Amino acid sequence: MSRELKKGLDFFLLDTVLNTDMELLEAEFGLKGFAVVIKLWQKIYAEDGYYCEWTDEVALLFAKKVGVNGNVVSEIIKASFKRGIFDKEMYDKYKILTSTGVQKRYFEAVSRRKQINVKADYLLIPNIKKMENVNINSINVNTNTENDNIYSQSKEENKREENSIVDNSNRSTAVAAIVASYQQNIGMLSPKVAEQLTSWLYTVDVSLILYAIDQAVENGVRKPVYIYSILQNQYACGITTREQAEAAKVERQSKQSTGKKNTFQDYGSDGYETDLAITLQELGVGDNNENKM
Repeated sequence: MSRELKKGLDFFLLDTVLNTDMELLEAEFGLKGFAVVIKLWQKIYAEDGYYCEWTDEVALLFAKKVGVNGNVVSEIIKASFKRGIFDKEMYDKYKILTSTGVQKRYFEAVSRRKQINVKADYLLIPNIKKMENVNINSINVNTNTENDNIYSQSKEENKREENSIVDNSNRSTAVAAIVASYQQNIGMLSPKVAEQLTSWLYTVDVSLILYAIDQAVENGVRKPVYIYSILQNQYACGITTREQAEAAKVERQSKQSTGKKNTFQDYGSDGYETDLAITLQELGVGDNNENKM
């Protein structure tokens, strides 16, 4: 039985300086206007990811949940359409809340997922259709039926996905382990880095992400970009678990001791100091790039 694909995000990015449209909304409704929009973004990203249904019933439950009068929420929504914070045409046609900005941030965040399903009619960004991991579905507004996926994965890819993707029931535990390990060993975890690291759960086992963090500490390079490079290199070699990574490292060290040529590079300190320096330089990591993502 195939596993249901995760739709939403565990984190989303919020700019420290918001655009003029949000400033005008806040000027009109005060902090209440700002808070309602943020809550709506939370709802969108946590549920379907790039849109949310917005019917009278949904609006009523939302207003009750956030503790704001339903009429006030309605006025804030109308102002959001006027300011372009949400797309008015999409609401009129499909009764959903979405925007180009929401969709851009969502599809950037899920770019590493093995597969995602989207509804073509809801898309505001045309180039999303070029993403290899996106299944585009058409919807019929009258019957609300979906066609089969335009794109399909090979049996081999499906098998790999089933073996490597963290089950949704265990995802919260995996995310907690990543956050705890990073903050304990590297430092404060920003939402951007958290999203980047946890997105790997759709590709590799959580144990490999923890291994990459440990390697960054062991090699004295406590930088997010270095952890990403370890994960990318391991995955490129077909490694998805810590056990596989450690076995490959033992084999690599054995080959080094016998003088055999290595075909695998770990960007680590066990015999690859030159490769490490080159890799970090290519990645733009150095003394003056401590916070580069």
